[in-house]
Amino acid sequence: AGHDPRDPSSVSMPVPDFSAELGRDLRGVRVGVPRDWFFDVVTDDVEEAVHLAIEAMREMGDFLKNKLSSAVVVLAAVVEGSPILIGMVTPDLVARGLNAGTIVRDTAKVIGGGGGGRPEMAQAGGRNAAKLDEALTGVPELVRQALG
Repeated sequence: AGHDPRDPSSVSMPVPDFSAELGRDLRGVRVGVPRDWFFDVVTDDVEEAVHLAIEAMREMGDFLKNKLSSAVVVLAAVVEGSPILIGMVTPDLVARGLNAGTIVRDTAKVIGGGGGGRPEMAQAGGRNAAKLDEALTGVPELVRQALG
């Protein structure tokens, strides 16, 4: 995360230190990504870029899964100018009422998109990459609201 001078949608802003929670365990979380998305309307090179981004996000999810035990994780990437979100909620937090599908869907609204999925894992896309930081900044409030 952080500013990428090669990406016109990137913004130079301080990046929060999320590494403090990496020492925790995330057993039991399953990460999955739909195979078909919007590939009937894009070129092969765009499709490949999206698959590579999703795979990288899945690998990051697997890494976090091995490090955290109780967490909400929302990962984002911008591919060909379009933002992609993947959200994960550990089973203990699902049992407390959190739902990755709801969190990702509501986060995607900020970037002009939509999505959803299962309580433990969800995916979304959007149209406005410039609002991605705003969308991600809102995730903690969505979690607070869901936990009551």
